[in-house]
Amino acid sequence: MKPNRSALSITLALGCLLAPATSTAALVLINGNFQDTTGLGVTSPNTWLNGIPTGWSGVTNSYTVGTNNGGTNWIANLDQVSSTSGGFRPLYQDLGTLDETSTISMTFTVLQPWNANLARAGAAIWSNAFTTTLDTLSDLTPGTYTLTAENVAAGTAIRIGFWRSRLNNAPGIDDVSITVTPVPEPQLPLLVTFLTAPMLLLRKRRRFA
Repeated sequence: MKPNRSALSITLALGCLLAPATSTAALVLINGNFQDTTGLGVTSPNTWLNGIPTGWSGVTNSYTVGTNNGGTNWIANLDQVSSTSGGFRPLYQDLGTLDETSTISMTFTVLQPWNANLARAGAAIWSNAFTTTLDTLSDLTPGTYTLTAENVAAGTAIRIGFWRSRLNNAPGIDDVSITVTPVPEPQLPLLVTFLTAPMLLLRKRRRFA
């Protein structure tokens, strides 16, 4: 029995169209858990460090990275690495530029390890430096949160950042992670073309047979 070439063509076309997309749009986050303390000075041994954490930009101060009540986990202190007085200066990081249209999710944890006042923090995803806010939350109390920026166009430069949103408190930020999911290209019109073209050709051949 001869193979049905039309059916084989359709099967191959479907396989190509429905194969999962691979991402070349991955953004690079450096030191999202703040455990890389390279280049930081020591304010208080095993408790407090000074300077800006590796991979990040912000306000240079003492007491910028500390442990969780004397533990072993280093946490960024938004009271010292960011400022909202005299100009908006968050702790931020540039992640790179998207190669394809994608949805970006940023998950992070707000902590209250050092101050009795309830921690209040802000977070954002921006495009092209601070030009456009893609998603933001403010006045965050301790907990884990996720920001999501949907359908961000290819060629967009991505920046993320955090800040203390109220005076007289010292929120900590930790466990920052980024997920990039490419947005699938519309495939229905192409799929219809692949499905109908062999059938029309087959009908035409039968008509003239």
